[in-house]
Amino acid sequence: MISINATLVIQVIHFLILVYILNRLMFRPILKIIQDRSEHIDVGHKEIENLELKTQDLTNEYLSIERDAMKQAHEERDRVRMDATTRADKFYNAAKDKVTSVRQEIDREVEQEVRKIRPFVQREAEALIDVITEKMIGIGTKA
Repeated sequence: MISINATLVIQVIHFLILVYILNRLMFRPILKIIQDRSEHIDVGHKEIENLELKTQDLTNEYLSIERDAMKQAHEERDRVRMDATTRADKFYNAAKDKVTSVRQEIDREVEQEVRKIRPFVQREAEALIDVITEKMIGIGTKA
């Protein structure tokens, strides 16, 4: 049987002193370190969440800028294409007008040359007809 005497009281007092010392020297510092580590981890998690949000915002901003740039590039390409088409049409029409005017000028020159040469060719044709007729009829041949 367990007897209650002074040693039991001293052992309880020693146990309480040991608990107090362990609490002061070991448990509190360890709990403090665990609490600090937990706070540090929480701060890290919050920083990660903030960085993820910033990354998402920057990604969205980048995609928005890229879409705007692509839209501007398409608009610029269409504008340049229309400008080039307009200029090509102007060059084509100018060349067409020039060809038409050169052709009309050549036609006029040919017409003028034909008018100049026609009387001469007419006289030559009549002379040639006279010669052929004389040869066929036999007039003026010496045989």
